[in-house]
Amino acid sequence: MKRAIHTWLFALVIAIGCSASGLAESGGSAGGEGGGAPPQSKSTPAMDLATQVGEISHSTMISRTKKEKRISTAVRVAVVAGTAYKQNPEEILGVGLALATAAAQAAPPFTEVIVNAVAFAPSISGIDGAASRIRVAAFAAAKTPRGKSGAKLPAGEYAETAVPSPESSESAAVQTHLGPVAAAMTPSSGVDNARSENLPAATTRATKSKISWGANSVVDLIGDLSVRYDDNVFWTKTNKVADTIVSMAPGAEYRFGQDSLGHGTLRLQETFNRYLDNSVPSSNLGTGSADAGYSDSKLTLAATASYNQLNQNSPDLLGLGTATLLRTNMFSAGGSAEALMTALTSVKVGGDYNHTDYKTAGLVTNQNMDFPFSLYFHATPKLDVSTGFTYSMERPDGGGPTGRDQYYNVGLRGSLTPKLTAEFSVGERTRDVANYPSEHTLGFDGSFNYNMTTNTGCVLALSRGFSTSALGQTLVNGSYRLRVTTDLTPQWEVGTNLTYRSIDYGSTVFTVTNVSVPNRRKDDYWEGGLDVSYIFSRWLRASANYTIRLNRSTVSAAEFSDNLLGLTIGLRY
Repeated sequence: MKRAIHTWLFALVIAIGCSASGLAESGGSAGGEGGGAPPQSKSTPAMDLATQVGEISHSTMISRTKKEKRISTAVRVAVVAGTAYKQNPEEILGVGLALATAAAQAAPPFTEVIVNAVAFAPSISGIDGAASRIRVAAFAAAKTPRGKSGAKLPAGEYAETAVPSPESSESAAVQTHLGPVAAAMTPSSGVDNARSENLPAATTRATKSKISWGANSVVDLIGDLSVRYDDNVFWTKTNKVADTIVSMAPGAEYRFGQDSLGHGTLRLQETFNRYLDNSVPSSNLGTGSADAGYSDSKLTLAATASYNQLNQNSPDLLGLGTATLLRTNMFSAGGSAEALMTALTSVKVGGDYNHTDYKTAGLVTNQNMDFPFSLYFHATPKLDVSTGFTYSMERPDGGGPTGRDQYYNVGLRGSLTPKLTAEFSVGERTRDVANYPSEHTLGFDGSFNYNMTTNTGCVLALSRGFSTSALGQTLVNGSYRLRVTTDLTPQWEVGTNLTYRSIDYGSTVFTVTNVSVPNRRKDDYWEGGLDVSYIFSRWLRASANYTIRLNRSTVSAAEFSDNLLGLTIGLRY
């Protein structure tokens, strides 16, 4: 009896909290589907949960991380409420199995989140063998996804794959579970991209695209129109040049398999930049990206590819007397596979290729290849510890010595506390280039995500390792970024960020250039920003942002300050 009372009180507290959050997200309106009216047809707790989870999964207004959080909360509430007065373990487990399978059918890409929410509910976690039975049943159900009322989802309803944004490298989804994880960190496209593209959590109501290509696939026409004022276009210490830049970026996005364990996205966009004071010639820049993934209880596969044409400043060329933007083409592709070897261990292997092509003569176009290997030990049901090794090669185009890097590391992945998740590794990095002395440094890479409140989240991303400058110098880069976002209302989101980068320029070892560069230059780069976003509807959003940049260097001519103010309207049809 005491256990039942405690369980019921726990359910009541969670239900009150989620009800309050739900009222906030709906603008306090009591209207909506049902609106308090008697149900028109019979429903069960499992059906109700499937409807709720399906709507969250199919929403195009919120990120995957927020979807995971809301689905987990909805499942926990349903499990606690459904088992409140039950004492028989088999009966309790039966309720958990029914809820897990219904939710997994409604949202297959979030099956791992659903399994964890059910398995670690207070009434189920103490039942022997419950976790494994729930996992097997949920993943089996996920392979035959169903719609809201037991029917297959119509074309156009999907769980959107998050589009990379400026902070995507910091906010990689960290899933905590017994099996493999597919959490990738996308590198930033450069420090000159200050535009915010974050979408606030406007609603969890399912939406449909206007264009459909058969079942389980959808096409969106997308576009951004922005204007920004930059008071130091070329990042110079003196003789600053200011300009207003108008950009138009039409494109298209194709998604498939969004209601399946295997899914993918293809995105193409062309950006037209015009400088109103003609400080820089007009430019047309194309971008394209693709990703695909598959995940079940024992295997996780992921693959990505991207191509970006850039026309922006490079920190490597500061202080050399050049007042021009650097035109660069960047291509990257990679993939990984993680398999569950035993109940407590999994292995992950991967490969990544990056090619940086500078369109200015005399700069060092280069290729980089990484081959990571990690072994994960499941220390607790929600936390993995790891040991790993990454072998890398840095090779300049057109000849020159090849650099070989190694990274020996240990790490962790999963939930450190109910509100804090992480994926982080730390270890020793080494670099060897031809007959030059070997370099050694402390290296680390990863992010920490902290949910301060239901509507406020914080991400801290850190990395440190070797790279190569446009002039062929070996670099030690350290990057530290903190971002905080909060949902003021279902339509309004406010975010702020602070970034610090330390760049230690070493010797020119990869090739000999005709440019005279200072020895042992060291820069300290700071960037802070504030952005506000508002969603008018599924197809229209708007955002405003302000960014300030400061660079301090041992080379006086490389120092600068820069202020940007931007407005963006985003369209999705």
